[in-house]
Amino acid sequence: MQLRLCVQSFLDGSTACHVKTLGNWGNRGQPPEPELTRLLAVYLEKDVVTDGATLRPYVTALREMAEAGTSDAQLAGYLKHVEQEVGRPQETGRVRQLAAIALWHIGALCNHSGRKLGYAAHDGQL
Repeated sequence: MQLRLCVQSFLDGSTACHVKTLGNWGNRGQPPEPELTRLLAVYLEKDVVTDGATLRPYVTALREMAEAGTSDAQLAGYLKHVEQEVGRPQETGRVRQLAAIALWHIGALCNHSGRKLGYAAHDGQL
């Protein structure tokens, strides 16, 4: 969504317009992978740039799980599996659950945006 703000000068009558993109990545139609990768990297104490390729399969799995309607509790179970695979010491259940909730919300936003776009294409309106 874009906001266009135009202001007319009282001195010379000239008009200046500014366009600003509003909303978050989901509202702008951007994919969730960068956000999922960033959050997973922070959780696993990895670097997004140097470990991005290593995290990609996990990010893909997380997105697919979220799109399939997986619960945050199931995502937390998957995070425990990821911790073991990357050789990271297991996190406490509470911290893992918080990370899973955050990942779940990214996936839920992706699902909501997809349904919204689907309805818009079907009904011809937003």
